[in-house]
Amino acid sequence: MNNDYAKHKEDLKQVIKIISRTGFKNPETINDNHIKLLSQNIKSTDDELVEKIYWAVGQIGIHKPEMVERLIDYAFDDLKNKNPQIREKALFAIGRTGKADIDLVKGRIHEIIDLYKDDNAKVRMSMIWACENIANSRADLMKPYINIFEEMLDDVDEKYVKKEIPEIFRVIGKYNPELVERSLEKLRNYLNDDNEVMRIHISGAIRVIEKGMLNKRYAADAETKSAVKKRVKRGAVASAAKKKIGRGTAVVGKAAKKRGKR
Repeated sequence: MNNDYAKHKEDLKQVIKIISRTGFKNPETINDNHIKLLSQNIKSTDDELVEKIYWAVGQIGIHKPEMVERLIDYAFDDLKNKNPQIREKALFAIGRTGKADIDLVKGRIHEIIDLYKDDNAKVRMSMIWACENIANSRADLMKPYINIFEEMLDDVDEKYVKKEIPEIFRVIGKYNPELVERSLEKLRNYLNDDNEVMRIHISGAIRVIEKGMLNKRYAADAETKSAVKKRVKRGAVASAAKKKIGRGTAVVGKAAKKRGKR
């Protein structure tokens, strides 16, 4: 009996692995039966099975977010799961699905951000990664949390967190550089950090933010010049109209004088 149960669990994991691969490579073939299977087992006591389910949710959600909407609610619940690997995979599901459909996650960003103080470094890294995915759709949603990202630049973990944290500044800087312009001074302090990968990513983030701000200034200058040209043009048109009216008035005046002489 126990052997049969164990075999069933292993078979189930293989099926979910196939669903995950299919969801990523051939999402159009995912159907309600696949989602039903994931839903029926997402509260399993087998943590490894749950991890695989959340991975599958993320792989499907990036292409068909509407199919995993209910499962994303479970993912948010599991951000408080005692198993860090489940928290990590739940963040994967949320980040991927949120990138595809921001409406499914935009009201719960704070629940993701809360994991910046998680005891597990890979969970903190996954939190950053989920935010990057979401910022690719709506970078402005990260505005209230810039100070937390700045704080994470000093994270104690060298292997995961310090390598990843500069990337959230890069992504935000790509879309809304004004949100992280004030972070430039702090970011420059890490250009000589002992962590080589962090230095490289910091340098890339700074370049993107500075380029974004420069482009915005060019756009603003172009808009100002365009507005000035329009005002000048309107002024010239108005001036020409006045002159035309003046000439017309003069002609009428002359005609009236001639009639008076007669």
